[in-house]
Amino acid sequence: MFKKTTLLLILAIFTSCESEFYKAGEKGESCKSDKSCNKNLYCNIETDKCEACSNEEPFLITCDKGECTVYSGDFCMGCQEIDGIRCNEDELPYHKVYTDFFKIDQYEVTVEDYQKCVEQGRCSLTNLYNDESLFCNYGKAGKEKHPMNCINWYGANEYCRWKGKRLPREAEWEKAARGNDGRNYPWKEDVFGCTYSTVDPDEELNSGNEGCEQQSTSLVDSFPESASPYGLFNTSGNVMEWVNDYYDGTYYSNYEEYENPKGPTEGRSKVLRGGGWRTYEKNVYTFRRERYVPEFGHDDYGFRCARDVNK
Repeated sequence: MFKKTTLLLILAIFTSCESEFYKAGEKGESCKSDKSCNKNLYCNIETDKCEACSNEEPFLITCDKGECTVYSGDFCMGCQEIDGIRCNEDELPYHKVYTDFFKIDQYEVTVEDYQKCVEQGRCSLTNLYNDESLFCNYGKAGKEKHPMNCINWYGANEYCRWKGKRLPREAEWEKAARGNDGRNYPWKEDVFGCTYSTVDPDEELNSGNEGCEQQSTSLVDSFPESASPYGLFNTSGNVMEWVNDYYDGTYYSNYEEYENPKGPTEGRSKVLRGGGWRTYEKNVYTFRRERYVPEFGHDDYGFRCARDVNK
């Protein structure tokens, strides 16, 4: 009798532990052993519980005169190793962030836009990295409404200030690109390629297929069906976009829950987001982080501007 009771007790304990194990990662349950949770849930380090990234209502697209409004609220920033996605260390952990209202350009800044700044003497051509490149858009016939590429961070920042705006913060850019439902691409579905954005359809370097075989950027209003949840065009592909933040590969891992993060106070490189026409099609994730020294540009680097909204 004693042996039978002991066996039943052990079985009950095992069943209970197994049940708790399988619940780990679900909303309101314990985080998994690697401090991760199920899709679009994040691990609250203080409570060791999985919580929703956002309780906000579905986004409302409000774009007017080339700007889109991103409403205040929470979203989760970073990468989740779910559905076969492999995260880079600087994209972990997946964490909750709050941003205030802000407005951000619906389109990447065009060559035509930048030319006006140059003509008014407010933007310097010394911030361009043309170097007689065949792939730089500035000064090229037919490229007026393509993104302003081959520009360094200082040139992008200079232009945005001329417009009475600023470069978006990294958290703002990611929220505007992915919304609050955890999507990996702006168009939500985990599909990719030249049907959705201007990218490199193969992984071979300098194969001639870059930019969907046109070896170039596309018009900034291309792929309207691939717009982000807040209405932004080309946040994945076309050009990588400079943001305001310095780069720090450990910035996410040292985070606490915070509002309106502004990034590190110093650094050697600035962050670029979104992937460009030279980026392999699968890798234009909304969470992917790139970086480069601010003094130099490239033919797949561009930008858009943002501004605060008075409450």
